Amino acid sequence: MAKNDSSKYKNAITLPAIEINRLFSLFGIGLQALQYLAYGIMLISGISIFIALYNRLKERKYEFALLRVSGASRIQMLGLVLFESLLLCVVGFFFGTLFGRLALVMISSTTDKQFKMAFNPMTIIWEKEGILFLVTIFVGVLAAVIPAVKAYRLNISKTLANA
Repeated sequence: MAKNDSSKYKNAITLPAIEINRLFSLFGIGLQALQYLAYGIMLISGISIFIALYNRLKERKYEFALLRVSGASRIQMLGLVLFESLLLCVVGFFFGTLFGRLALVMISSTTDKQFKMAFNPMTIIWEKEGILFLVTIFVGVLAAVIPAVKAYRLNISKTLANA
């Protein structure tokens, strides 16, 4: 009878790596959907940065014309709009990362209490977060291209005449 009991438990041995892979295969579609949702959010945020910069340019075109009259070059106007876009993106990235970490702290404490499964939410994954930061910078530059070109091509005399 001992032989049957040992064979019964022999098949019940589980390896953590296999079980984790099985778990990821079960949740793979959900994780992929969350990844696509994140891409969509990045696209929408890029569009919103573009709209904000474009509207801000329309509001500030008189200021830009005065800056040009005061001696600012076209390249400086282009750089000003690009700098504003990059500043918005970098600040947004850091605040998003901060709030994401705070949410992970709350999730970690909940999973630790309920499931006895803890993880360190403050671990920084340099490769993925570095790529995310570079993508954020790229989206910021891409969103600023049209407003920056409009600031570059601003007709000083027409703008000040309409003021």
